[in-house]
Amino acid sequence: KLLCYNDVKLYETSISSFETQLRVYPSEYIKKIPIKISGYTGETELTDFPVLIKLSEESIPGFFYSDCYENGKDIVFSTSNNVVVPHEIELWDTEGTSYIWVKVPTLSGTETTIWLYYSILEEDDIFEIDSKEVWSQYAAVFHGGEVITDSTGNSELVDYNTMVPEKQNGIVAGNLSQKTPKSLGLQFSNPVISGAVSSKSNVSVSGWFKRTDASNIAVTILSNKDYWWEGRFVALIESGNYFSVYTGGSHHGTKNKGALVQDEWGYLAFTYDNTNFKSYFNGESIYESAEAKTFSCTDGGTWSFGSYNKETGDNTFLGDMDELRVYNGTASSDWIKAEYDSVVNSSSFVEMGGIVDLVENM
Repeated sequence: KLLCYNDVKLYETSISSFETQLRVYPSEYIKKIPIKISGYTGETELTDFPVLIKLSEESIPGFFYSDCYENGKDIVFSTSNNVVVPHEIELWDTEGTSYIWVKVPTLSGTETTIWLYYSILEEDDIFEIDSKEVWSQYAAVFHGGEVITDSTGNSELVDYNTMVPEKQNGIVAGNLSQKTPKSLGLQFSNPVISGAVSSKSNVSVSGWFKRTDASNIAVTILSNKDYWWEGRFVALIESGNYFSVYTGGSHHGTKNKGALVQDEWGYLAFTYDNTNFKSYFNGESIYESAEAKTFSCTDGGTWSFGSYNKETGDNTFLGDMDELRVYNGTASSDWIKAEYDSVVNSSSFVEMGGIVDLVENM
C-alpha cells in the first residue's frame, strides 16, 4: 500500500497475503457452524491438512439441507479470521450423510477451529471454490464414487476399465471395486515425469483396502512395468497375512505385522526417501528400514493401485479400495496417523458445534 499527501510519499508497505486472500463476509449468510478439530493428538503442526467433514440432518441438530442451495454450492469454510479455505464435496446426499474434504491451514493441538457458512442471502455472492486446492500436498488422490477421477487434477488415467466405481460403499463415501481376476488395476500417469511429485526420492503412498480374496495380491506398484526386480516399488499382501514391500529390488518384510483381515477395511501407508523406508498399518508404524534402494520411476511406466503386472494382471487385488493417494514428499508419522483418525474416528476427530443464526444476531 502507498499513502501520499500532496504527492509526498508518507508510508509504503506491501500487501500481506492475509489481505489478498478470499474472505467470508458473515453478513451475507444466514447460518454458520463452528467446527473444532479436537481429535488430532500429534506433536507436530500439520500444514494444509485435508480434514473430513460429515454433514447430516440426523447428527447436527437444526441443520437442514433445505437451507442450502442445490448440491451445497453455497457452503463455504473459513478460518476464525474469515479467510476462506478450499473444500471438495465428495458426496452431497440430501437424504443422508454428505462427505466434504476441507484443507485446514494449520492443525496443532486440539483447539483448531474452522467455520462452516451456509444459506447465503444472494446467489450472486456464492464463491467459486477450486476443489483441487484441497490436495496441494498430493500428487494424486482417487476417492472412487460414481466416476473415477484424480481430485488433484495432476494425473491422466491410463487403464481403469476393470474398476467398478461405487457411490456409497467406501470407508468414506464412494469406493473403487475390483472383482475380476487378472484385472489391471487403476493405472495413471507417472507423477515423477509430470512433475506432480517433486522428487522420486521423496514420495509416500496410502490407501484403504478391503480384500475379498486370500491369495497373494498386489496393493500398489509404482512405475509399473514388469516385475519388482527391475527396480520398481511393489507392496504385496503375502498369503493374506502380512506385507512385503520391494524398493529397487530390495525386500522389506513387516515381520508378520499388519494383516489385512478379509472383508474388513484396513489403511496402508508407505513412505520412502531414497534411503529410509517406513510402512504403516491403521495409522501405526509396523516396519522401517534404513537400507532402501533407489527404485526406477523416471521411465515411461505408469503407476497403479491394485495390480502387480500391467501386461498379465498377475496378483490382482480383489476387493474394494478407497482414498488412494500419492503424497508429494515423505509424510510424517503424525500426518499418517491423522489421515487414519480423521476417517475411522471422524466423529471424535471433528466436533461440530451448534448452529449460529446470523440473521438473529444482526
